[in-house]
Amino acid sequence: MPKNSFLIVAENLLKFLDELLVMEMNEDFYLKIEMYQNFLNQLLQIVNKFDSMDEESKSILMEINDKNNALLERLKKAQAEIKSGIQKTNKKEKLKKYYS
Repeated sequence: MPKNSFLIVAENLLKFLDELLVMEMNEDFYLKIEMYQNFLNQLLQIVNKFDSMDEESKSILMEINDKNNALLERLKKAQAEIKSGIQKTNKKEKLKKYYS
């Protein structure tokens, strides 16, 4: 039974990852991130019940891992851009105060 559950959850997880890798970062994006986290937790619970893992399951987990890493990089890049924007805004505000 865990194998079938694994495949169902893994398939949904991969669909979410595919969407998250291309979708615009807005409120819907962050809601989908929360849903993705729930699927990931479900998958981890299922995998923990496995005594061993076949090659197909290992391959699926590797694909999920690769896409998850790409998503993390995308989020880190967005975070850096936001931080940079905040720093530029703060610098402009300081200059305005200084020259006012």
